[in-house]
Amino acid sequence: MRKPILLLFFIFSITCLFGQWTQLNDAPFVNHHTNGFGINGKAYSIQGISEIVDGQEGNMLWEYDPQVDTWTALGLAPSIARGYAIGDDMDGKYYFGFGFDRRDVWEFDPETLEFTELPPCPGVTRGHPAFIAHNDKIFMGAGSGDAGNLNDWWVYDFATATWEQKANMPGERRHHPYQFAIDDAVYVGGGHRGNWIKWDINAETWTAIDDFPGSRVAGTQFSYNGKGFVLSGDLEDHTPLVEKNFLMYDPAGDEWYELPFESSMHRWAGSSFIIGDDLFYFGGFGANPGGNDLNMWKFDLTTVKCLAPTRVLTTEITDNTAGLFWSEGPSGATDHFQWREVGGAWTTVETSESLYTLENLEGCTDYEFRVHINCGADGDSYSEIESFTTTGCGACIDNDFCDLGVYSSLSAYLNSVSIDAYTNVSENNDGYGIFTNSNGVEIGKGGSFDLTYEPVISGFNQSHYMKVWIDSNADGEFGDEELILDELIETGDGATRTLQVSEDALEGLTRLRVILNLDDISSPCNNPGIQKGEVEDYCVTIVEGPTSIKTAFDLLSDQVSVFPNPFHDNIQIDLSNLENVESVSLENIHGVNMLSRTLDAKAKDQLILPTGQVPNGIYLLRLFATDGSQIASKKIVRN
Repeated sequence: MRKPILLLFFIFSITCLFGQWTQLNDAPFVNHHTNGFGINGKAYSIQGISEIVDGQEGNMLWEYDPQVDTWTALGLAPSIARGYAIGDDMDGKYYFGFGFDRRDVWEFDPETLEFTELPPCPGVTRGHPAFIAHNDKIFMGAGSGDAGNLNDWWVYDFATATWEQKANMPGERRHHPYQFAIDDAVYVGGGHRGNWIKWDINAETWTAIDDFPGSRVAGTQFSYNGKGFVLSGDLEDHTPLVEKNFLMYDPAGDEWYELPFESSMHRWAGSSFIIGDDLFYFGGFGANPGGNDLNMWKFDLTTVKCLAPTRVLTTEITDNTAGLFWSEGPSGATDHFQWREVGGAWTTVETSESLYTLENLEGCTDYEFRVHINCGADGDSYSEIESFTTTGCGACIDNDFCDLGVYSSLSAYLNSVSIDAYTNVSENNDGYGIFTNSNGVEIGKGGSFDLTYEPVISGFNQSHYMKVWIDSNADGEFGDEELILDELIETGDGATRTLQVSEDALEGLTRLRVILNLDDISSPCNNPGIQKGEVEDYCVTIVEGPTSIKTAFDLLSDQVSVFPNPFHDNIQIDLSNLENVESVSLENIHGVNMLSRTLDAKAKDQLILPTGQVPNGIYLLRLFATDGSQIASKKIVRN
């Protein structure tokens, strides 16, 4: 039996997400609402934000060559500048128009690089409406007008060169929705609204479809090989999407499927085009750690021809059993799954069912499984590996703790946390980290322990809130009475606080939650909006007695008196209670020796250590005997 994974990190490489995403050279501009399409091995894009060239203001037209991964500026598109425009391609040409205070539409021919103006829409001017060119028609509706959001629906017929208003879109008025067309239907959804709908081109009627994508706004979209795709964007309140970023819609079964996506690729009002079987994704503005707004990626769309189940999960886990479940994929039939203890060999189970119970497992052990589908001529595929741990590890791991909400560590994060002698240098964990390697830390019920942290905070206002909860009754919840630190720290420096453990605490392994946030929060769970900070969870063992059993080394360390702590320009070390101290050293949390001193034989009871050149942070003061052995140590903080 193997114990649970001690440190849980999920690190993804943008260039190898299931072999489907590849990062390219950066785009030459960062614009939102850029529009483009691919044709004959190249792509053409019209920038979403205008600029002035030779005294004329307009939106730059670009050509992209995937063979050399380079962009070429071709000059300004015709007509005056516009923003929040929209466009779509059809039959080798591109149709582009609208934008705030605009209702004109243009046709772009990539063969001649010429623009031709079409009759303007009779409806009101608007920004970011739904706009689809399909089946020799243009379908347009909703968007932001001068008087607010809209829900009208218009169709332009190329055969008659006329616009005609049709039945309004169902649901509330909306702007910046997602849209795509497949066969004889146009699909629209989102735009600050949760309902997703289909326009039947022949019957000219609206019907509802599966609203799995929910309320979302300002992404990009396309259709490919009879499927619809929506990519990135924001939630209704303009916070970044943290799930469902890349979805595929199958009209045959009215089903949505999630595709691979990395959080740093998030964009508001991003852009995309397709060249051959490759999707190119760029532009817009990101909001997640690790992202660069200039980044551009390529996605291999052929991989979705044999798409393994994307909803793979476990249910009803016990010490010895685990229920495995997966949804049916859109591409082929499940023929088997594989499972193993992490690090071991795969065991194959032949089945066409989507629910299975594994038995005779070991308690408190890490396992994983994956599901296989056979797509016939289109090949075969395994799902993403799903990991799980059987119960029996203790309350810290076995319990299902509440969701945090969304934390962004762009502005602040916990660089390190220490619980008495245990120190974890975690650095930036993109808003959340869980550390089970702290399960050897013992704290006594009815006693106290020292918690020291080192923050990293950007900006001028360095003040922050620190809150710590301990699940003292091991019920998987953090109650109000389990809040043991709630403090506004006026500076951006680290601090040490002595925290009390309840006399009624339940002995055994439990969870400690540490939250650093620039704004005050009312709960350890489900705080609304995007929080500016980071959460870290630790496993600690509550033991009988007010304190953990201390070694002789610990007792000697307690006799080392350091003033002040936190320190600044110097520290005074009282050594009167210790014997045979020959030298002292000061190390940072990475073990680097910052300075050291040998004691004067005439003054061994006290030492003043100058620390004016030492950076702010958490340090370990070590005391050594004449034979070089360490006598004692003391954790101190400079601010």
